[in-house]
Amino acid sequence: MKPKAYHFRNITVVAFLILHCISFAQSDFLPETYLGVKQGMNISRVSFDPAVSQDIFSGYVGGLVFRHISQRSLGIQVELNFLQAGWKTHGDTLGKYERRLSYLQLPLLTQINIGNRKSRVIINLGPNFAYLLSENETTDIDPNSEEIPFVGMKVRNIFDYGLCFDIGFMQKTAIGSFQISGRMIQSLNSLFETAGDAPYRASMNQIFEINLMYMLELKDIFGSKLQ
Repeated sequence: MKPKAYHFRNITVVAFLILHCISFAQSDFLPETYLGVKQGMNISRVSFDPAVSQDIFSGYVGGLVFRHISQRSLGIQVELNFLQAGWKTHGDTLGKYERRLSYLQLPLLTQINIGNRKSRVIINLGPNFAYLLSENETTDIDPNSEEIPFVGMKVRNIFDYGLCFDIGFMQKTAIGSFQISGRMIQSLNSLFETAGDAPYRASMNQIFEINLMYMLELKDIFGSKLQ
């Protein structure tokens, strides 16, 4: 697991170097607050140890976005999403297997903005929390098979936590702000039991997401009431 930890540590260092390299202008800056919606899709897998050969598993993500930019290039973003993740194994002599995990997801992100008021590169980094709403198995594998231990095994940790990193581009228009982003999520806890004689030493979600956002500034929603 050291390579994954090293990878995310490098992402953190790069993000903070970018933050320190940003030159804040001396002119007055008016804070910006947004409400919006997001829709997207993801591909996911579960990092098992010992490794399990998997196919691409695709799912849906969508929800609500709150963003507050308190300084010219720095802000926060909070989301409440419905997220589908999971994994799918190769169809071989044992049969096919797929498990879909549905989560209520809460990313709490620090945001770095690079650009001007109309067009910006957006970088988000922070913790990700999720609660498992449901899980669904689809398989033709014998549930008594000892070669694939997770068949019929319920997820033990219904609370998932990890790290989230994304980069995107936002464009302001006369009718609101549009953004496209790519996101990586790495869980830091395992789905299944790992202690004692458990069949897996690790079983962590790994998700790559593409999403679109549409946002409005609160002052555009409520007008002069916020001015």
